[in-house]
Amino acid sequence: MSTRALVIAVVVLGVLIGAVVIVPMLTSGNSAPDSAAPTVLIDTIEPPAVRQLLVRRIDDGTAVEVERTASGRWVYGDAHTRSWPASRTEAAMAALTQLMRSPADDVSAGIPANNWTFALELSDAQGNTKVVSVAGEALGGRRRVQTDDSPPRFAHIDEHVFAMLVDPGPASWRVRSPLHGVRDASRLTLRTSEGEIALARLGSRWSLRAPVSARADLRAVESLHSALIGLRVKRFLDAGHLSADAAGLSQPRLIISVERDRRTADEAGNVHTDIERQVLRIGGSASTDGDVLFAALGIDGDASCVIDAAQVASISTAVRNYLAPTVSAIEPADVMSIVIRDANGTGELRWDRTAGGWKYEGNSAPHTGEEAEELLQFVTTQPGEADVVGDDGAIRIVQNVELLDLAGHPLDQFACGVTAVGNVGCVSRGVVVVFDGNLAPAALQLPAQ
Repeated sequence: MSTRALVIAVVVLGVLIGAVVIVPMLTSGNSAPDSAAPTVLIDTIEPPAVRQLLVRRIDDGTAVEVERTASGRWVYGDAHTRSWPASRTEAAMAALTQLMRSPADDVSAGIPANNWTFALELSDAQGNTKVVSVAGEALGGRRRVQTDDSPPRFAHIDEHVFAMLVDPGPASWRVRSPLHGVRDASRLTLRTSEGEIALARLGSRWSLRAPVSARADLRAVESLHSALIGLRVKRFLDAGHLSADAAGLSQPRLIISVERDRRTADEAGNVHTDIERQVLRIGGSASTDGDVLFAALGIDGDASCVIDAAQVASISTAVRNYLAPTVSAIEPADVMSIVIRDANGTGELRWDRTAGGWKYEGNSAPHTGEEAEELLQFVTTQPGEADVVGDDGAIRIVQNVELLDLAGHPLDQFACGVTAVGNVGCVSRGVVVVFDGNLAPAALQLPAQ
């Protein structure tokens, strides 16, 4: 072959190779998109934006739902139950919103499409909705679903996804603990046939609001927190709810209320407070041996579950158990003067704090500074047995005590006396704290019994 023929052959070969490479590229760039390429089934609502999922049976219209509250928690609801705490919701929403649309040539893959049994309705905060219908029969472990788009979009879900989303679906997302956010509560209330115990938190301090206004024992509140968090549902009554009357919930043995204040600011900087409230009613026995009790969330409605009776019994409903065991919460270092007046108003003892210690300034026989310090430590640190003051006059008041600040203003006031058996009792704001008589500070000058 001549040189000229060889060059021509090389040029022709190069042109052919270029055509093989370039022409398909140009053709693919100008062709219509492949309609069979998989895409997301739901592309109008992102998982973080979902605020509600409603699962409805198409044949009878019965439905259950889960909803995201303003605080970000998910709650479950059906015809008998509202606002039951739920979990697993984020995974379920992701599974639904990340379903891949079936390719066009797979739409008629033989999975039944004319017997839609369930409808799943997603909603977001802006009011956007998307309905996904689910076929009632499975083929090869998969079910066909379609959206309410026009034309509809199709996909297939595995049976484990069907179980998570539809049957049992949201009912299986309910948590076994009926009360959530207990440690973040602003107020806790226990109500029985004997009365009400109302506790409120300000910062890290808890106090009683009913039946008296008084300081609360932090250890007792912590124990209550643990008891409420420890409540567990033994079983849900999905097969058939029992009426409130039959379950003893019309007149519950115990009503537990948990309230949480949520503060938010609007665009103008105005702060708004919303109250998130949970109510759990506990009724009669749900078994012959009394080991479980009927219960329901909400201020009314039928029984929706049974809970462990022993766990309910661990919740103290005695007021005295929640009262602070000391007479005063004042910091001893803040007290600059102590004044004791007898109940008849005929005598006064007074100590003032100086750079060198306590100095007695009373109008009776001299007293030592040690007596003042002993009294101050007694009323601020010595634990006793606290209870609500009764009407039986069990304490005979002997002395009235005032603790004053540097300006002479009262920091605290209380009365002290003796019981019929010789114990010491100090009374303040409807609460009496009783101590063994041997612990009585000398400054109180209480009579021997």
